[in-house]
Amino acid sequence: YREDTQHPLLWPDDNSANNFTIIQLKAAIPKKIKVPADYRTIQKAVEAAMPGDVIDVSPGTYTENVVINKPLTISAPYGNSIIHAANSSFPFILVTVDNTTSSGLTCQKGLHGIELWRSCNNMIANNTVKNNGNNGIILNKSNNNRIINNEISNNDNYNGLALDSSNNNKVRNNSANDNHYDGIAFLASDENIIANN
Repeated sequence: YREDTQHPLLWPDDNSANNFTIIQLKAAIPKKIKVPADYRTIQKAVEAAMPGDVIDVSPGTYTENVVINKPLTISAPYGNSIIHAANSSFPFILVTVDNTTSSGLTCQKGLHGIELWRSCNNMIANNTVKNNGNNGIILNKSNNNRIINNEISNNDNYNGLALDSSNNNKVRNNSANDNHYDGIAFLASDENIIANN
């Protein structure tokens, strides 16, 4: 636990309104969860995590679909973490909450590689997203996200990166090649910054 505190609670002492005990709540320090050392799958680690935790994915091949529904960081700091979607009718990673980070992963063989759904203030960085059925990365009604330094290629039926009704995102330093339609595509999306892709 961290020593900095949240709002103190005031509680009467000895039923007297003139005497108060100050109870200070300590904020939890985010913990690091390792896959597969602590949990065999990324999804199990997500389910066990608390908001703000970091999930480190060790090198290896994982077959699963992952739903991120709490603010977490999922990263593969050592590289070579290859994830095949277990069900190709769903995205490999579906993010439905704000304030997440996904980095260092290789995402393939899902409906989409990574999908943000009504999700804001996320970071998607340094991933390889390839060989998915539709889009590599898609933002649906998702604003104020950063999509940085990803390799997005060979996604079969649509685009490398697609923004649908998504505004004020920053898309920088990505490589989006050999996708079916466009490398980067926009639909009803405004005020996005696209640079050095």
